[in-house]
Amino acid sequence: MLGARGMPQFNIRTSENIRESIRDLAASHGRSMNSEIIQALQEYIARNSEALTTCNSQGL
Repeated sequence: MLGARGMPQFNIRTSENIRESIRDLAASHGRSMNSEIIQALQEYIARNSEALTTCNSQGL
């Protein structure tokens, strides 16, 4: 499904505690909750892509 800005969109289910934590982090960084989640996902992917590349180059 594409959102209003023509970008892919998906929904997730999470606990209220996680939602509140994301809201608080977003506010402290001056971002929307969506932007905070995107930033967190980009950082997660970057970290894990590096680890995967290292494992693959070592034949693991």
